[in-house]
Amino acid sequence: MDANSASGEHFRSAAREQRDSEHRQHQHALQALQTELRQALDHLAAKNAELVQLNRDNGRMTEQLGQLQLRLRSSEEALKRDQVELRELRPLPDQLRSHVDSLARVRIAEADLEQDLADARERERILQAEVRTGEHERIRLLARLEVFEATLAQPKP
Repeated sequence: MDANSASGEHFRSAAREQRDSEHRQHQHALQALQTELRQALDHLAAKNAELVQLNRDNGRMTEQLGQLQLRLRSSEEALKRDQVELRELRPLPDQLRSHVDSLARVRIAEADLEQDLADARERERILQAEVRTGEHERIRLLARLEVFEATLAQPKP
């Protein structure tokens, strides 16, 4: 029985060593899995933080997009107003040229009228001088006529 007992002891010892070895492998595998889990959790936390930051960035960018869209609409409306104003202003150079031409014709006519007025005033001055001369001549002739009539009215000797 000694051989049986030694053989049983050897079997138990071998079984214990196998269990201990399996337990160590299990512990080692468990530690490896726990390390991997921690790394995965750390990675997940980092990705979650990144996702939170991306969500914040998305919210900020969405707000900026809304503001930019408002500015774009405002700019487009201003552009349309400017285009309408430009269409309304396009004929102005031609109208301005027409008005400048009309103004030049009016100024020429004004100059002609001013010359005509100056000529008329000169004629009036000459006529007034002639009238004065004629009036002097009339007075002189009337005086001569009176003298002549007075001479005729006197009895002859």
